[in-house]
Amino acid sequence: YWYENQKLNARPFMVKKYGLERAKQQAFDFYEQLQESGRLKEKPKLDTPQPGVFYDSRFQGWTSLFWRNGRPHSRVYTVGMYGYDGAKSLAVAKQNDPVNGVLPRYTARERRQMQK
Repeated sequence: YWYENQKLNARPFMVKKYGLERAKQQAFDFYEQLQESGRLKEKPKLDTPQPGVFYDSRFQGWTSLFWRNGRPHSRVYTVGMYGYDGAKSLAVAKQNDPVNGVLPRYTARERRQMQK
């Protein structure tokens, strides 16, 4: 695994395809290529912008916890879809305005009505 553009990346080296020793050697060669090209970065330090907004490494996205109509809700904005800073700002906006936020969620019926 390596970090690039503040995101965890991985590349498989399949033992079934290459055999154990060749797969290990290819993995070591790839790691050296990453070092030479300067693509290896340290794990990013994550700062939480406000209470209730945090980075979830399992989903690789920013999670927003908020209350709506007396009930707790949560939304995850993934880094893969919105980018690191975009997902962070969407999570903050959703917590500040839990009804609409920046990207409101629509039911299937509402989406069909909007398409007509």
